[in-house]
Amino acid sequence: MAVGLATCILVTGATGRLGRLLVPALQQAGHDVRAGGRRGPWAHDLGTGEGLDRAVEGVEAIVHLASSPSRRTREVDVDGTARLLDAARTEGVKHFLYPSIVGIHRIPLAYYRAKLDAERAVAASDVPHTIVRITQFHVFLREITEGLLRWPVVLAPAGVRFQPIDETVVAQELVQMIDTGPVGRAPDLGGPEVIDLPEVLRRVRGARRRWVISRGIPSVGPLRALREGALCLEQGRILGPAFA
Repeated sequence: MAVGLATCILVTGATGRLGRLLVPALQQAGHDVRAGGRRGPWAHDLGTGEGLDRAVEGVEAIVHLASSPSRRTREVDVDGTARLLDAARTEGVKHFLYPSIVGIHRIPLAYYRAKLDAERAVAASDVPHTIVRITQFHVFLREITEGLLRWPVVLAPAGVRFQPIDETVVAQELVQMIDTGPVGRAPDLGGPEVIDLPEVLRRVRGARRRWVISRGIPSVGPLRALREGALCLEQGRILGPAFA
């Protein structure tokens, strides 16, 4: 059942890359949005549960974007998601929308394992929900490659492939998902083009000169999965413009 307009929605991680786009998009669509995070009027801590009950009180839908890739990952992404689901169940939330990442079942990284466990918690919950996996954002690839390009020599393993998607398009798609209502597991989302890391570097680098090493890098650990296209769609919906 569609949640409808004028819904009160809590967005966790509202100050992140996607949250900064999604909050105004939801407001423009007519929703009452609570921008949740560690600070602000709807402050809460997923790691401890502090402030969650107040943040969730009276909301009809939650878009759960908050994540902690580099520290307290399981405490925030797994345990914190469980705490948020408990609060949502108590409040009678009608739709719990959880954007996740394409490939988390294929890449042996601790962060991806945590995201997969968080997905499982959402799927096992009796809170009406939608889980949607999404490929890497354009802005994320730019940040990563610009960081690599600070060095005079860049390691860019050939065969590491991405299918980047425009984050503004994703924000609009999430608005549509909120208005459609819970569907369980939604089709994965990705951009229209599969490109490898050396090509990403060429597009971001422009005229700047750097030594880029692409060949002779062994496929060990997660690199094997990345070269096998784990970050790209196996099946799903293609949206938005190509990476530029």
